[in-house]
Amino acid sequence: MSFEEIIFKKPDYPFKLCTTTFIYPADWVTNARAMGRSFDELELLLFESGRPDSLPAPEAVRELADLADELDFTWNVHLPIDIHPGHPDRKVRQQAVDVIKRTMDLTAPLAPTTHTLHLPGIMGRPDETTVQQWQDRLHTTLENIIGSGIPGSSLTIENIPDYPLEMALPLIDAFGLEVCLDIGHLLVSGASISAAFEMFNDRITLVHIHGVAHGRDHRSLDRLSQKRRDALFNELKMFTGVVSLEVFSKKHLLASLECLQKEWG
Repeated sequence: MSFEEIIFKKPDYPFKLCTTTFIYPADWVTNARAMGRSFDELELLLFESGRPDSLPAPEAVRELADLADELDFTWNVHLPIDIHPGHPDRKVRQQAVDVIKRTMDLTAPLAPTTHTLHLPGIMGRPDETTVQQWQDRLHTTLENIIGSGIPGSSLTIENIPDYPLEMALPLIDAFGLEVCLDIGHLLVSGASISAAFEMFNDRITLVHIHGVAHGRDHRSLDRLSQKRRDALFNELKMFTGVVSLEVFSKKHLLASLECLQKEWG
């Protein structure tokens, strides 16, 4: 099956435009070849770690690195989400550390601009003791990762609907981590776009944007209400990091690009 190259003329954004390697139902290399020419950066999605084929083989990584040179784009890496760096069980936390290190070693030839990490293990707005215990466990995990020579600035912590990301701010500041602000996750959890940009401010280096409809996110950008789009674009006018259209199909990508171009124009 052939997958046509997606060509998109970028307006004059202050940010670098990115999308994912899940646009076509094909491997990472096929997606990179179809998307790389039109985007400043691609997000290498590595959501699973448990199966032998969950991560790309070293030869595929080399091909992905070559494509970035050939088509003139950079990479960022989304670390697996089936790990639990804040889990109460020490062995589960160590497994998360091992997966993170292995994934970062594997993808090093891509020279990623960042590696995006979720911090599950807490839900809602728990009491102070529960939050402190979660933070303590994550502190130990992050010490283990960074103590191995991985700089904190190479990790972006992403907000997920489970909890407000401000709970992780002490860890972000302590280890010099950065923030990946996911707009769809914000909206699903009922948070404010403008308040999140104000809170995390210059810690934000990566923004995931996608639409939300009927409580489901990662839809095309045109599924956002005009009010939410206005709030988002008002913030992006001043943002100079990377903005990733985090959608998972050609249909959602093309609709998002059309919306982006229309709104920006």
